[in-house]
Amino acid sequence: MGLKSLDWLMEQLKDARWHSIDDIKKAIALPPEKTNLLIRFLKESDFIYKKDEKLKITDSGLKFLQLET
Repeated sequence: MGLKSLDWLMEQLKDARWHSIDDIKKAIALPPEKTNLLIRFLKESDFIYKKDEKLKITDSGLKFLQLET
């Protein structure tokens, strides 16, 4: 799991809509357990919300993306 995967996931969520965790896991090039760790890290860092089996970017997450550009 690296920064490339973190960046990829954040980019997928930047539309501020809810996304299925299953869809994310199918599209990301990581084993499911690594994806779970990445999601947990982003949630604990307040970059994403997790509700049921869906993810959505937070305002902090959007600000983080703006800093990268």
